[in-house]
Amino acid sequence: MATGRTESFDGHTLMSAVLEKYDSDHADQSFQIFVPKSAPGKTDSGELVLPSALALDKCGICYAGNEKEIATHCSHVTELDLTGNSIRDWQEVFRIVEQMPQLKFLNLTSNNLQDSSYPVDYSGRFPKITDLVLNSTFVSWDVIARVLKLFPNLVELHLSLNNYATVDLPSDCQQSSLIRLFLNENKFSEWSEIIKLGQAFQSLENMVMINVNVESIIVDGPQCDVFSKLVALNISKTNLSSWEEIDKLDLFPSLQDVRLWDIPLLEEIPEKERRQFIIARLPKLTRLNGSRVTEAEREDAERAFIRYYIDHEEKPKRYSELEAIHGKLDPLVKVNLEPQTVFKIKVKFEDREEMMMVDSRNTVTEFKKALQIFTGLPGNKFRLYYVETFHGQYRDLTELRSSNRQLFSFNIREGDEFHIDRK
Repeated sequence: MATGRTESFDGHTLMSAVLEKYDSDHADQSFQIFVPKSAPGKTDSGELVLPSALALDKCGICYAGNEKEIATHCSHVTELDLTGNSIRDWQEVFRIVEQMPQLKFLNLTSNNLQDSSYPVDYSGRFPKITDLVLNSTFVSWDVIARVLKLFPNLVELHLSLNNYATVDLPSDCQQSSLIRLFLNENKFSEWSEIIKLGQAFQSLENMVMINVNVESIIVDGPQCDVFSKLVALNISKTNLSSWEEIDKLDLFPSLQDVRLWDIPLLEEIPEKERRQFIIARLPKLTRLNGSRVTEAEREDAERAFIRYYIDHEEKPKRYSELEAIHGKLDPLVKVNLEPQTVFKIKVKFEDREEMMMVDSRNTVTEFKKALQIFTGLPGNKFRLYYVETFHGQYRDLTELRSSNRQLFSFNIREGDEFHIDRK
């Protein structure tokens, strides 16, 4: 590739974007840039100091520009964020990256590379790059396969928001270095497509696929072997259709860390029971939704699981396994732990008194309206007092003035009283 090519274009080159962002005096095009030891700024003599992590997001970059300038001033750069620019050609990407031999992290998010012409005879390699972000680039699987060959030591790959419904990698595509893969908000609906990724990336330890439409997991036969090293899986906001699909997660031999937020199947179950059931069903689980699963929590969850299903005719397979561990358990006595809301309270008005059932969820206005029959007065013609008692003795008296305040906020207890005075 040429190192001093002059472009005729609208839009920034990489170095013009650097100057605009990091040099307030960038109108002077004869400049010097020094490698920094700390944050960006200038030396005493006025030379621009660049950071090793260049954040050039949304800078209108279209082209690499002068490669000699990039090589001279950016050879120390280890992280490059080009999110939201207008790069549409992989040749421009390579012209930039070739001049940054220390680069480890490259973010190309929201550069539309969908129709990019990939240089067929390109043979460069970037062994130091370990993290590549291609979110919302709409890059084709064919190009991905070619790009991966240039990054032999790639550890982390982001392919979110690319509208993928299928995986069309060539059968010989293998990337043994890849450990972390992100596939959020694509259009996958069949686990068979995900298996293709497992076949290409057989060293995967962490896979994140939030907000995809997968309903079932296929783990029959050797297919599960492609994820034999998978330790962590995030399938939040997916459409897993049954508890049996969640049970299948235990068939991944190394899986210990699972995130299952916002699964419609689970949302109807109270949070505590939901967590207990997942832990009980997945014996290898050590972390759930980011929180560690302790031995004590696991034992409590497994016992709760046994007690829940003890009276069910159809019991999950896991039930018998847990019963073999914990033995037969007695059902828990059902205790209503909901707070009391209705109280039997004495109400006094002049020379009359009556025991009434008072719903503490009512507001003061609603309660006064209910008392109109007892007093024979409209609510605005009497004052209402809450009288707190202690061992049969009056302890405190509070006038109920705030019309929208709910009665429970007064900490009502049986034995207390309400007194009414005519205005």
